[in-house]
Order: sequence, then structure tokens, then C-alpha cells
Amino acid sequence: MARPTEPRPPVYLLGGRLNTLSAARSLGSRNVEVRVLDHRGEGWPVSRSRHCRRYLDTPADAEPSRWWLETLVAEGSGAVVFPCNDVGLELLARSADQLVAAGCRPIESDPAGLLTALDKESTYAAVRALGIDAPETVRISEPAGIEKAAATLEFPFAVKPVSSHRFWRALGSRPELTAMWLARPKGAVVADLAGLDELVGPLVEAGIEMLATEVIVGPDAGYCSYYTYLLEDGEPLFHFTKRKPRQYPIHFGEGSFHVTEWQPEVAELGLAVCRGLGLRGICNVEFKWDERRGALRIVESNPRLTASDALERKAGLDLPWIAYRRALGQRVEIPSRFPDGLCQWLPRRDLKAFRSYRQAGELSTRDWLRSLAHPQSFTVFQADDPVPSLVLAARTAKAAARRLRPSGGGARAPSGVRQV
Repeated sequence: MARPTEPRPPVYLLGGRLNTLSAARSLGSRNVEVRVLDHRGEGWPVSRSRHCRRYLDTPADAEPSRWWLETLVAEGSGAVVFPCNDVGLELLARSADQLVAAGCRPIESDPAGLLTALDKESTYAAVRALGIDAPETVRISEPAGIEKAAATLEFPFAVKPVSSHRFWRALGSRPELTAMWLARPKGAVVADLAGLDELVGPLVEAGIEMLATEVIVGPDAGYCSYYTYLLEDGEPLFHFTKRKPRQYPIHFGEGSFHVTEWQPEVAELGLAVCRGLGLRGICNVEFKWDERRGALRIVESNPRLTASDALERKAGLDLPWIAYRRALGQRVEIPSRFPDGLCQWLPRRDLKAFRSYRQAGELSTRDWLRSLAHPQSFTVFQADDPVPSLVLAARTAKAAARRLRPSGGGARAPSGVRQV
């Protein structure tokens, strides 16, 4: 008779959304007890997964990172600590020593590198110092910054938070600002000074720092990403690249369709960025091809799992398992090559994206259907863990029914939160 698999040390997944569900499936299927510390229910799908043994949402009156730290110090001895969003990354950067002293086992990282990557302006400055092209930016922390941005950058340009997780935390107590930000159908792109002042003025008055940034010119098919895992000496364990040809909202949204594709130039540039930022452990860099300059330009760096983690796992790159074993000081085995042409599809979001691309004359129905004529991986649906997708379908149907009901007049406030 085969002996049962020995239980492994538990893992705490901190925050995140669909990447948290992917991590739970990776680790839970290997007999790791998965515990999730969430905030505002953002990662609720994982709470319905059979691989999640314990799900704790931050109390409404508590600050997430402080409450997470207190919980980990009190009960996390022996457990691996695995951040899945930027709040968790900042906690790890600032409190790793305290976690280790409490007996926790944080995944590999470099605190200084994490803090640099979490600040978009610092990321761009570090990248430019390496001689790598980055969009021109202007930090807006006071009203005078609005005029400076308008005088420095060419309209139209994009506006994004300096620090995404702090931005959404600040908006949590300002529903009117949240509604204003989410109501922009084409993302945070401004065409003139009046539009810039309308969008950024109230945010600056509320003490929220923003970053005006040059738009990288080119179709969405030019978005691509690099993934690796850096050891303490800066050596990579592997190289992995993919494309993100569609997103919603188009041009400035979240990916709705991803494809694995080996791109040596992306890998070479991505590795240089990760090393230059001083990162260690999980590394991801997103680029976009700029048609005007004929070059790749950095969009952002995420030293954590991303929303396409299910696709990476399908390709044989199991980042949650790699990081977990490394945190325990155990050896990892990684394929030397990864297959091209694997796809990850988010049906509901991609249907919206397709309609927008077709209206803009950027995608035909034939080309869209052709891209889907391949086996697809999904972020939520998984045959052996179906409940999260069933609950999501029920919620979607309920929301659709509400929209079809007479509203009684007046504009309907936007729902959901989207990071840019």
C-alpha cells in the first residue's frame, strides 16, 4: 500500500485576485495547506476553491498590512509567506526581519528592489540609468505639477498612480473620487489641460500623488512580458516570455487574451531590467513596442505572480511551487524550454475587448475567432476545481439581471475596481 504524502508546511497567500487562485491550486494540489489573508474580498474566488483551507478577510476597521503582519506573527510560525499583491510586497519589504523572527518563511526577495519596483517613477529612473528606454514622466503631487505636466509632455498622455496599492487604499474612503476614476471609458488618458485638471485636480487636493506619463504609440499586440526567478547572485533560473495582444478597456486595460511566445529580445532586456532594479526571486517586466521609436519600452515591473499565472503553469512554469520550495531551502526542477502558442482567455472581458477593437477598426471578427480556435486555459474555470467558476457565473447572471431591471432614472455608478 502506498504511503500517504507527508504534509508540507502551510503557506499564507497575501492579497491578490486571480493570481491567488492560481497559486492556491498549484500548492494545494501538492498537499500544502493554503491559508489566504485577503482585503475587501478582492480575491474571493480563492475562498470557493477546494484548495483553500482557510480564508480570512481583513476586518473593515483594520489596515490590511498591519492586520496581516499581526496575524502572521501570532500564528504563522513555520509557514511560508507569499505576497500576491503590492500591499503584500510592501509588507515583505518592510517587515521581513520581523516575520523571520516570528518563525515565518517569506519567499525570496530583496527589500530595496521591491520598494523600487513598487514606485513607478523610481522604476523608470532606475531603468533610464541602465540606458534602457522608458516613457517620460512628470510626478504630480501638488497643483503646480498639473501645469508642469501639460508643459512637459505632449498630449494625449496617460495618468496613473505613483503607487497603485496606496492609490486604491486612499480612494477607499473617497467613493466620489473612485467613481470619477472608474467612469473613464478609455482609461486614464487626457487630451488637454482641462481634462488633466478635471481628473487629477481632485486627487491632488486629496493628497494622492499621480504620475503623468508619455503614451507608448503602437497597437496592443505590441505588449509583451518577461518572467524569471533571480538568485542572490543575480543569476536567473529560467527565461520565459509571452504576449498580451488584447486587453479591456482597449489600449489601457487588463489583459483579456495572452499567448506564450519566445522572444529573445524581450528576455535580454527584461533580465537587464530585473538586475538593474536589484530584484530577487520572482520577477516580471512588461514592455510595449513603440512604433515611433522602433524599440521596446518598459511599461512596469511586478516582482510577484501576475494574472496570467495559470498560463505560465500550463506551459510548465510553476512559479508558486518554485517560490515555495526555494523558501524552504529545497531544490527545484525547471524545464529548459517552454512551448509557444499556448493561450489564456478571459471570455467575458475579451468579448468586450473584441467589440471595442472591431469598432475602432483594429480587429476583424474572422481574426478574433481564429485566435480562439486553439485549446484555451482559463483564469477561473478548472474542471477539477469548478466551484469558483460556478459562483462567478451566478454572480455575473445576477448582475446582468439587475442591469435589465428598470433603474428608476439617474446614472448608474460604475462597479468594480480596476488597477492601471
